[in-house]
Amino acid sequence: MGCGASTPEQAEASKRTKELEKNMQKEFKESQEEVKLLLLGAGASGKSTIAKQMKLIYMKGFTEKDCEIYTEIINYNILSSMKLLVEESVKGGLAVEGGNKSAADELGNMTINLNDVELTQQRGEGIANLWKDPAIQKTFERANEFQLNCTADYFFDNITRIAAPNYRPTEQDILRVRAKTTGIVETEFFEGTLHFRMVDVGGQRNERRKWIHCFTDVTAILYVTATSEYDMVLEEDLVTNRMHESLQLFEDVVNNKWFCETPIILFLNKKDLFEIKLARQPLTVCFPEYTGPNEFEPAVVFIEEEFVQRNRTVPDVRMMYSHGTCATDTENI
Repeated sequence: MGCGASTPEQAEASKRTKELEKNMQKEFKESQEEVKLLLLGAGASGKSTIAKQMKLIYMKGFTEKDCEIYTEIINYNILSSMKLLVEESVKGGLAVEGGNKSAADELGNMTINLNDVELTQQRGEGIANLWKDPAIQKTFERANEFQLNCTADYFFDNITRIAAPNYRPTEQDILRVRAKTTGIVETEFFEGTLHFRMVDVGGQRNERRKWIHCFTDVTAILYVTATSEYDMVLEEDLVTNRMHESLQLFEDVVNNKWFCETPIILFLNKKDLFEIKLARQPLTVCFPEYTGPNEFEPAVVFIEEEFVQRNRTVPDVRMMYSHGTCATDTENI
């Protein structure tokens, strides 16, 4: 499932994908109805990024209105993420350098609201300097201990471009920005003669009660889990491990009476971040029973098996597929 040359596992995954597509086409022709894809997973797993990719691949991309909305969200993400790093630096007893103190103080005293965010060039320069500060970098190294967006470093690295006048977000900017899904968001697109309706629902616990409204006439479930979050806790309770939550949620979904015959596609997402993190954080922090090497291939295979074992439906009744994905990489999707 890693990058580079195709492996036997990747070849098998590709074969299974083509088989699923063939089955969906057959079902569509028989029913003459739309193909409904239900996008499920815990919060921050990358579900909405996959929905955005559908806009890029099968539709006309992002409109000017989309860009205006995402610009506000990007600005909010940048300011709130750096504010969090400043606050966590203080908690950790780390002081920023004297030249960065005024920018840190401004962020520390700032109330950041989504609809009232201004990322000026001056603030952008302050954030760029803070991002280089040893105290902020040291704090960033332990980002798994607090709720920092996993793409924060991408936006800090691009802060000069983003804070410039007349900034317009790129496709990568939009794909990487974090925006919580609330309610039910539908994306409709065509592939050949197939009419797809992808239904994305919020993954946080308080959003899941709305899922039941989407359970009818589902052609396939796309379940997304963030492999890189094996050492992080939920935003909702700050205690439960995110991977453990995702596994339990997956078990609840795949064994639900509504989906006993519904094909399941498991996206082992954020594989790029997972591979990087493994170099410094062992998988045993989440799975003490894991005895393999702290390397990408065996680690991701172990996680995949953890999910597969939770499917209590026999293979003859329901098909299940899995893919290692990086949702921000259009070619990978």
